[in-house]
Amino acid sequence: MDKTQAQEVFKKEIGSRWEDFAPTGMMYSDWIDFLSKFTPEQVARAAKQYTLNFDNHKRPALNKFREVINAQNQTVQSGWKPKEEQWPQYFLQCDSTDCAYWGYGTFTQINLDSNDQSACIRQMQKVKASYISLYGGHWNIIICNDGAERAQLVKDRSEKNRVKV
Repeated sequence: MDKTQAQEVFKKEIGSRWEDFAPTGMMYSDWIDFLSKFTPEQVARAAKQYTLNFDNHKRPALNKFREVINAQNQTVQSGWKPKEEQWPQYFLQCDSTDCAYWGYGTFTQINLDSNDQSACIRQMQKVKASYISLYGGHWNIIICNDGAERAQLVKDRSEKNRVKV
């Protein structure tokens, strides 16, 4: 935004929140120069957040305001996105009560780096054999192709834990 808009935003967002704040000419110029780098929406969000983070008695501190607005913009600009789930997902589920450290119905996801399903199944069989040798009991290989199947797996675990075998 330009300096005229920055002055309006300063008056609206800063001046109205801190009515006793009367910066010197140089300090006002610093505020305007700083605020002109951002959009009015960014300044408004930062002013609201500043009142939550810091003591807002008498006047805001430019350096603290800078921390708030930069932190908000860094989160937006980082482009953080939730990790996209990849299917199929492979699980081992304990299907017996005589398993050490694992409860009946408990499952664990096994992360595999191959897209070849037959190779993944071979790897799962090796992992299953190692779980049997380490923990005992009986283990099932479960392949979930979508979120609904995984939800069914969770439901299955809760039902198995209620049943006394």
